[in-house]
Amino acid sequence: MPDRPVLVAPVAPVISVAPEPIEDESDHNGAAVPVPAAPEQGDERPSAPPVYFGDLRLYTWSNSARTGMTVNLGVLDRSFTDIHPFKGLGIGKENGQRFRLWIAEHCEDDRPISEAPIVYKGEAVLSFWSDDPRGMTVKFLLDDGPDGVSGKHPFDGFPAGPKEGQTFQGACWAINDEDNFQDPRRIKLKTPFFALKEVTQAQILCRDQKFISYLKSNEVSLLDGEVSDVDVFADGPKFAADVVRRHLGIESRGELGDKTVAAERARMRWARLRDEYMRQRDWHR
Repeated sequence: MPDRPVLVAPVAPVISVAPEPIEDESDHNGAAVPVPAAPEQGDERPSAPPVYFGDLRLYTWSNSARTGMTVNLGVLDRSFTDIHPFKGLGIGKENGQRFRLWIAEHCEDDRPISEAPIVYKGEAVLSFWSDDPRGMTVKFLLDDGPDGVSGKHPFDGFPAGPKEGQTFQGACWAINDEDNFQDPRRIKLKTPFFALKEVTQAQILCRDQKFISYLKSNEVSLLDGEVSDVDVFADGPKFAADVVRRHLGIESRGELGDKTVAAERARMRWARLRDEYMRQRDWHR
């Protein structure tokens, strides 16, 4: 079998971008990132380097009404000493970083990368990423609209698994809400939600309408048969704060930051409440 050709990052999907490319390219680790090739007819050259460009392995994929079209990929072109290329970016259905993806099969001959069979070319949302002794993975929620794919899952039919999964070549460009490419070096990295202090987590979720609805649906069980005195329709965040405080057995959410035995018990109860909410909502998927 002929040697695999040297990869040059492909042209991104059609999108309005700034005309001048960035010449001094580097990823989150300061390593060189391949500059995308000159555009083909109908495409424009990305104005920023990809967050990741290299090999990806198909771990799993799913397609359901609840989760949408998702794909979980192994990040292969990183060593165990490298920082995960997606670390610090927003994750989740509502808060995930938006991407333009180009994922294609490898060319097994001397054909240029522009002729590689494309598996998926379109938008996606960063759903989750992980980094453990088994390696780095990244999970995307694929766009099933006009800028993505509709009908059959694009990875249906390919071998999947941590070892036997199909290997692809891919480029992942971050984009903002105006559909402009973002330089990875200039993206404001977010502290992962689970790395925030419990006080901050509680304050954030108590302002989230979906969390408020979750508390209302489970109000009786969370309060051991009782109900809150606060009208959820009059003041949702105040209702959520009241239910959380009473469920945790504290007078103020600020007590979650105390260094007492009672505060530690409250933090453990908060973690169970938070995790159950996240599990039921498939928050990171």
